[in-house]
Amino acid sequence: MKKCLLSIIILSLIAIGCSHTIYKYSNENNSEFYNRIVKICESQDELIIETIHKEKYSARKLRIALDTTSFIENNSNRIISKNTSEISSISFSKMSRGAFDGFLIGTLIGGGIGLLSQTKAIGGAAPKGDLYFVLYSTLAGSAIGITYGLINPGRITIKLN
Repeated sequence: MKKCLLSIIILSLIAIGCSHTIYKYSNENNSEFYNRIVKICESQDELIIETIHKEKYSARKLRIALDTTSFIENNSNRIISKNTSEISSISFSKMSRGAFDGFLIGTLIGGGIGLLSQTKAIGGAAPKGDLYFVLYSTLAGSAIGITYGLINPGRITIKLN
């Protein structure tokens, strides 16, 4: 039963993943959206900037305005400036977000498996009223989720065009 529980939790985490995509709000103008992007990216040193021409840059210190986007490329340490309309997406990894998402998803999956295993109608093996198994499966799910989130951090992608 433990191997089955572990397999289900890990496969569920892999299938769900821990990625988030950020889009422009419908009531948000371009200037507000670009300010929000700069605020989100200001502490990130490993931004992946992709253009509509499929160019990829590893960058830091992003500055984005209505007409021009500039950043420092990590490989060459030079400032690159592009038209903002040419930037397709900006993405980066966030360890804390991945661990938190892994904790939540793992806890829900582990608790769900624990509750379902209590149901005799579907062939549950635990004695009726044994909530320890539910607690153990919930704790196991959260521990596996946190570990998975730390190994595979959450990915945040900002779509511009």
